[in-house]
Amino acid sequence: MSTLQNVDLNNLQNDPDGKYKDMMKRRDDAKELFVTAVGVWKEIRKLQLDDLRFYRGKQWDSAYKTIGRLKKEPTIEVNMLPNFVMQVQNALWQMDISMSVHELDEYASKEVAKIYDGFMRHIEARSHAKSHYIHVVGENGALVPGFGFLKVEIDYPDPESFDEEITITSAYDPFHIIPDPSAIEPDMRDANYWFEIFDYTYAEYKRMFPRSTMSSVDLSAPGMELADWTQNKQIRVCRYWYYDCVDYIKYLCSDGSVVSELEGYTPETEVTPEDTDDNDRIVGKHGDVKIVSRKRSCVKKTVKWMDFNGIEILSEGTWRGAWLPFSAVIGPQSIVDGKRDMRGIIRFAKDTQKMLNYAASSLARRVGSSNKAPWVADMNSIKPYKAAWQTSNTENWSILPYDAYRKEKDKDGVPLQNPVPQRADQTAQIQDLLSWCQKLEDDLKRVIGIFDAGLGATPNEQSGVAIKTLAQQGQESNMHFSHNMVRGIEHLGEIIIDLIPKVYDQPRAIRIVNPDSTQEIVLINQIFTDKKTGKQKNHQLGVGKYGVVVNTGPAYATKNQQAIEQMLEYMRIDPSVSPVLRDILVGRMSFPGSEIVQERLVKLFNMLYPQIASDSDQQMPIPPQAQAQMQALHTLVQQLTQEMTLLQQEYDKERLLNKTDAIKTQGKIQVENVTYQHEKELELLRAKRDETVARIEQRTELVKDHVEHIEKMFHELLPHLTKQQGDDNATDQKPV
Repeated sequence: MSTLQNVDLNNLQNDPDGKYKDMMKRRDDAKELFVTAVGVWKEIRKLQLDDLRFYRGKQWDSAYKTIGRLKKEPTIEVNMLPNFVMQVQNALWQMDISMSVHELDEYASKEVAKIYDGFMRHIEARSHAKSHYIHVVGENGALVPGFGFLKVEIDYPDPESFDEEITITSAYDPFHIIPDPSAIEPDMRDANYWFEIFDYTYAEYKRMFPRSTMSSVDLSAPGMELADWTQNKQIRVCRYWYYDCVDYIKYLCSDGSVVSELEGYTPETEVTPEDTDDNDRIVGKHGDVKIVSRKRSCVKKTVKWMDFNGIEILSEGTWRGAWLPFSAVIGPQSIVDGKRDMRGIIRFAKDTQKMLNYAASSLARRVGSSNKAPWVADMNSIKPYKAAWQTSNTENWSILPYDAYRKEKDKDGVPLQNPVPQRADQTAQIQDLLSWCQKLEDDLKRVIGIFDAGLGATPNEQSGVAIKTLAQQGQESNMHFSHNMVRGIEHLGEIIIDLIPKVYDQPRAIRIVNPDSTQEIVLINQIFTDKKTGKQKNHQLGVGKYGVVVNTGPAYATKNQQAIEQMLEYMRIDPSVSPVLRDILVGRMSFPGSEIVQERLVKLFNMLYPQIASDSDQQMPIPPQAQAQMQALHTLVQQLTQEMTLLQQEYDKERLLNKTDAIKTQGKIQVENVTYQHEKELELLRAKRDETVARIEQRTELVKDHVEHIEKMFHELLPHLTKQQGDDNATDQKPV
């Protein structure tokens, strides 16, 4: 780790080796790249930040808020968006999300893959990884703003130990992560750099970086030009993750070896009289000459990081992994007019939500003024009492007088009546507003793709299958979010798989978690004796290549419930199987006392059906002919196994000799003096060995198939044998 702190940045004349000038150039390059990346993401993140603020409740324009406050009119927010987002997010909580490891080449082994598999589960459990997975795809990630970021870190779990551990984390504020804008993969594995932003208070900054120049400089002095780095009484620090690339050429030589310029091999410049052909030749650092069959350009990437502020590099170092330690989880993205856009689930629902807020506010205003509706009256009838009628909506008058009769009379001399004053009827307007609100709620469901069944509503007129189908439609309409989450977790697993042998590179004991959640301690990178088999083993994590697959599905509780439902459905279709499935069904249930009920049902089952074989029942003896055939096949399998063991030992011996010869050859100056005939004989020997091994494996498979066929026939004949034996016993016991 190198630093550029407590250095006079204005006086670098005393820098003969150019060390500090080089560091300042790298600082300037990093700052320029940071400004460029922020500029590219600016418009995208402006829309994403607006989505997040809208989701959090800022759904009225400030101008309308002010007008409503001045007019004392309601501006209500009926925010339905969190309900939809939480529906998708909580569905992910119910899923079982895990990573499994498998072999990728011939040097990998299933046993080490199992250790990787269990160790990945241990890292996930220790890191509370599922919380981070849901965080990056939930309301703070892909579902609302449209992006979230997972990260791998290395830390010391014990403050006094030197043993390091790998930890899975997530970006608490995704807006403080700036990825490479040129990355196009959903998980952004193709990014060439990342920026992390940290904002420290002045006191925190002095504690974290006591030797920093900015710790002692007057940040308010004119000409500092640090407006973007010192805001809100905070100092900004960026961590720049990048690849340090070295170009080189790799050669495939005529002898089958692969070498490169990094090992000291360079093209031959001097042509000797022995070079009579036109083949390219390379010379090693020890003078050995090789003929080139093929060559290609390659890039060696080393992951490095750099902490810098507005004026200096604070620290820098090298990351041990081959990948940048970030993985992205994003929402749908599109390209419009050559510009990239990312969004969450609420982008296109904002207008409908605004209309719903306006309709709800209008409804509240109408209902609130229903007892203050305008009066419909004849002006002549209330004219003498004008003062009372003008204050009828603000004063609690006991009576409101009016003139019931006019001065005019009809033809019979009876005074004409005035109509009785009455309030205007607003019931129809309120009903219209209620219908409008209902329609807008339905529009929200259609825009987001989650309907009543997905929100927990269960209409009585529909069957359970129909309700599940509607809920499944809502899940399918938003499945791209869970798919992108799986992509992000898969790349996270690749980062961890690459990092494990580099962090856990010393002999040590590690904890692994089995698929059934049990834990065990295994030894790695050391020779030990297996207590079960008595054989010596050595689990080398750095040997072989391994891949990661993300498995998703219902959680254990959901699987258990599905099993109960399927068994009940099967028992309904075929009631005859109910007596033999009752104990298994109760064993799946978790009500208080289920263990006692299951135990009693098992006892009842054993009493009623003693003829059905269980794990504790005594099985029927195997017929003598089948025993003889199985014994003969078992002997043949043992012979083939011994033959394969001898061939494997010869192969290992030959491989060891070849490896020893190769090591000796590396130290020589002259080219290997191996004849072409020897190479051909060695190739024939290897081909013959491979043919023999393949033939033995084929014979072994045939033997296994034969054994399985015999076992299958035995199990098919077993009920008939049982029945025949019962008939014979009945015949023997029949009185003469």
